Amino acid sequence: LGLVTYDDAARVRLPLTHDEAALVKALNKVAAAGGGDLEEGVDRALAAALRQEQVGWSRRALRIVILIGDAPPHESAVPGMLRRLAASRDDPLFESPVVVHAVAATAQGVEHFPAIARATGGHYVVLDRAGSLLAELVALSFGGAPRERLDPWMAEIDALALD
Repeated sequence: LGLVTYDDAARVRLPLTHDEAALVKALNKVAAAGGGDLEEGVDRALAAALRQEQVGWSRRALRIVILIGDAPPHESAVPGMLRRLAASRDDPLFESPVVVHAVAATAQGVEHFPAIARATGGHYVVLDRAGSLLAELVALSFGGAPRERLDPWMAEIDALALD
């Protein structure tokens, strides 16, 4: 896993790693803040997440990017972003196509998230509540597996969390 955050700019907080403690540490440093405009640098975040030299994709990696947000990209950046996503999907340097899943924290103001997901054959999901984020991340990590197939597994995870 790796972590790229964004507002108007993108920051690679953690290149791809197997180190769970490093991921937790990076996640704990992330905080949402106000900002002066609604639109954000979604295109920059996706570009950074796909840049091999920044995140360290392996040639043989199953490349899955999960975009999570509650604000639209800058309108002027949308056409170029969608073209780059479609072009990067089948990059000949990698054995697997990249798939971008888009998770919206709200259904309002994220009109381009479905198109972002479609550009690479990914899924678009709107969270029904904040607590469903973990379940959606697990489902999307398994290629958008139907939730009913994952529900027993998620119940086991919930039971472990209660112990």
